[in-house]
Amino acid sequence: MSIQSSLLSGAGNTFHIYYNVKDVALTSELAQKICAQFPADGVVFLKEPQAPNLFYTWDFYNNDGSPAEMCGNATRCVGYYVENILVNADKKIDLQTTAGLIQIQILGKHQYQVRMTTPHITPHSKLFVCNTGVPHVVIEIPSDHTFDQHKAMAKELRESLEFAPKGTNVTLIKHTPIDDVIEAVSYERGVEDFTQACGTGAVAAGLFMNIRYLKNKINIKMPGGTLIVDTTDRQQPMMTGPAEHLKDCIYELKT
Repeated sequence: MSIQSSLLSGAGNTFHIYYNVKDVALTSELAQKICAQFPADGVVFLKEPQAPNLFYTWDFYNNDGSPAEMCGNATRCVGYYVENILVNADKKIDLQTTAGLIQIQILGKHQYQVRMTTPHITPHSKLFVCNTGVPHVVIEIPSDHTFDQHKAMAKELRESLEFAPKGTNVTLIKHTPIDDVIEAVSYERGVEDFTQACGTGAVAAGLFMNIRYLKNKINIKMPGGTLIVDTTDRQQPMMTGPAEHLKDCIYELKT
């Protein structure tokens, strides 16, 4: 027996999307095996609405098989999948995640805006700690430093006992010569490295810029592409960026 996925990219962050799979145990172990054979950052098992006007649901796994409450780039990929592969004409898509209900707005030209869940900022004496669907620590580094210079520090924070047992994602940011443009990269749980892009990390960076520098709208350049974060309403941040279809993959289930 085989199952087919569509491999999509959200600003370089890649995900297998499976739709409404029947008679298969959709487990973390399966997600891990799929990503081992067809490399990607995660797997989405997307489920159809149970009645008209209801929301889609998903089971989301990182490529190491660990579940995650939310993934901003994967939600945009869901938007692409529903619009272009399921050929759904709706311009707004509701997706229920563990972190809450997400609304995806189809903007056209493979651009998608996601209304994120309400973030939570945790007071901390030294760090900017928040949850934008998943936990993040945001750290500003000097603009003349490279992100790789701080990778060991990001890894150490990700594994810190302070954030046990689940750990935290770590998003590094730095200013650029262009106003309202910053560079950022996220060290992500489940991938255990810097990723090409991180939607929840971009939103965390946007919140940092809003609170620290009073910036309501910021362009965030990540290695895989630029995401736009609008935190004018801190209770309902908006994240906009691209998604694209890379290829389809056939995974053979062992019986």
